[in-house]
Amino acid sequence: MNKYHTILEKILSKGKEQQNKKGNIKYLLNQKLELKPIDLLTLFESHGVAKKKLKEELTLFMAILIRCNQLVLNHIQPANRLSLRQFHL
Repeated sequence: MNKYHTILEKILSKGKEQQNKKGNIKYLLNQKLELKPIDLLTLFESHGVAKKKLKEELTLFMAILIRCNQLVLNHIQPANRLSLRQFHL
């Protein structure tokens, strides 16, 4: 079981219950969940919806990054463009 599922199990077994307008929830106080990149990868690979959403977000981020780089290159004098392209900006 990964760290995420371990903390969920702990919430379900030891959590305090609270009622509010949207329903009942369980929670734990003073708990911290630290996930490393490999933990996130394991989590996303096992959940199709999360994996799809992450892929969409990364695609959007890369498109924005590419567009920003194009705008920067268009506003730099031609003599300086060559040196920036060497750094893949």
